[in-house]
Amino acid sequence: MMVAFTSLENTHQRPVMDLLMVRLSQERGCLIKLKTEPEIFEKKFPSNKRKMSIEFSIVGGGIAGLVAAKKLAEKGYSVHLYEKEGKFGGRLQTVYEDGEVLYEAGAWRILKNHKRFQELVKELDLTLIDIDKKIQWKGFKAIPFTASKTSFPVPPVSLTKFQEKCLHQPIPLVDQGQQKTGYDLRWESVYDPAYKRGESDETFFVIKEGMDEVINGLVRQLSTMSNVTLYPNHCIQDIRYTNGSYKINFTIRKENVYERHVRSTSYLVLAIPLCDLKKIKSLSIEPNLATVISRPLFHIMAKSKNIGKSFGKIIVNSPLSQTISTCYNNDWFQISYSAGRFAMLFHNLYLTSKSTWRRYLESEFYSYFSKSIRIDKIVPHFWRDAVHRWLPNYKTKVTTLSERNIVPHPRKYKNLYLIGECFSTMHAWTEGALKTVDVFMEIVQKQPALTKTKPKEYVIYDGRIINVSSFKHVHPGSRGAIEDHLFEDITDLWNQYHSMSASKYMIPLEER
Repeated sequence: MMVAFTSLENTHQRPVMDLLMVRLSQERGCLIKLKTEPEIFEKKFPSNKRKMSIEFSIVGGGIAGLVAAKKLAEKGYSVHLYEKEGKFGGRLQTVYEDGEVLYEAGAWRILKNHKRFQELVKELDLTLIDIDKKIQWKGFKAIPFTASKTSFPVPPVSLTKFQEKCLHQPIPLVDQGQQKTGYDLRWESVYDPAYKRGESDETFFVIKEGMDEVINGLVRQLSTMSNVTLYPNHCIQDIRYTNGSYKINFTIRKENVYERHVRSTSYLVLAIPLCDLKKIKSLSIEPNLATVISRPLFHIMAKSKNIGKSFGKIIVNSPLSQTISTCYNNDWFQISYSAGRFAMLFHNLYLTSKSTWRRYLESEFYSYFSKSIRIDKIVPHFWRDAVHRWLPNYKTKVTTLSERNIVPHPRKYKNLYLIGECFSTMHAWTEGALKTVDVFMEIVQKQPALTKTKPKEYVIYDGRIINVSSFKHVHPGSRGAIEDHLFEDITDLWNQYHSMSASKYMIPLEER
């Protein structure tokens, strides 16, 4: 999973117990070795008698992969879970000092209507803290605007929110409206009038023990299940599919030495983000990957002993985007929480000159806050591929895109699944990742059959049956270009003249 770019000192990192040894199958149970400093402990756990012959391999040890492993194991399936890092968790990373939470470096809150995540937290006997951050806006000026009487209705998912607003409002007003959300990329989401956030960002929960403890709790639970095996430090290099079986090639990191490892499975779940999926060139799922785009986030944390602890969330007309008070009643606050182009501004400036980066950051901060506030320390946490957004597509719904990516290419790849925030209907939230797990489990239980009926007009791309009856009328290369190749396999022809980004339209057009 993604790794935060951070300059934390050792005193700000909490030692986490890592699973170092693969479980060894035994007749009466399993042997787990957990390494801490300086001792090694051995513990035996009872065998799970519900173990079934079907084995799932899950690649990705973030929250989606861990929860999927747990749900599959509870159904009796055998599970092998592979994670490229030495520590599980993905974008859930808590920063501690002396056993106390300082702040979250990655995902940091749970909205009130995110019931799946809340239930998981309670199941793990962790504590939710109710937070109320009053939102204030600073630095924005009123922009005169006369509403247009002309209507330009568009179907859902055909434009981004930003593009749809441009049909009705002057560009300066649209730009300022996006900036006032506090997220430079929020309006990059596709326009869908049926989707409502449900509530304000002012009220939410944080976890008293830290997000890390969600991951640690899941790992502990999985470690007691004899039908689950965890493999840290296993980085996927290649996947080959032949006759219903996936051959997965890994490199295993052991200090500075990499060893090769091959695993075969008939049921494969990829619980990894877009940036890692794109590295797997041997699977032809480019049309699925083309439906989404990843975007960066930058959490810049600052420590100050004389700043207020309850000033809430201040959204500013600046690349700072948001400044947010502590959620844990300590001296650490988010001096800047930015996304998209502003996240890249701060990241690129940091790489250019750390001193210039800090001076610029502080100059922007003091434009909105008193110069009497002393900043003692600043720590950056940059996530290049932090969140994802659906790209506009052809006559479809977000739910359709999500479901068709969870099962990406059923006619070619049997029992291949993609889960995680990347392909959820709730991008940028852990709740979305958990929702894809629920959809995946429903599909595994029901095993829906593919239709055998072909549409009136279709073409074939890499085994996908593409219904072009409607799309041919808007095809930029002319209607005739499609009609000349009806019922043909156009894979090579398409690849010759189109970029892979254009293949996103095949997902809603595909006959399932």
